[in-house]
Amino acid sequence: MQNYSILVGMNGAGLTNGLYLPPGGVVIQLVPYPYRVSVNNLALGELLRGGAGGGYTEWRNEHADLTVYDSGDTVVAVTEVVDIVRQALDMVHLARRRPSNDEL
Repeated sequence: MQNYSILVGMNGAGLTNGLYLPPGGVVIQLVPYPYRVSVNNLALGELLRGGAGGGYTEWRNEHADLTVYDSGDTVVAVTEVVDIVRQALDMVHLARRRPSNDEL
């Protein structure tokens, strides 16, 4: 994890690996339809933001037609996820430009 700036994953325990991202790292959670998971308001979201020191954001599948109901699997809307990854890259670059506590 220390070699990555961004962690992208489906909602679940695997996202706790975001704690090991380097300072300024960003976690992107992919939320399947029809779930309305909002990590922003839960302790996990706070933990991930604090651990990575960068940010947290999510893509929510709002498209019923991208859901395989028999298995609950989600097909991601690629252009939407690419846009969120671009936003996450901006967050990483912004975090890297901020002075660290050691520099203040």
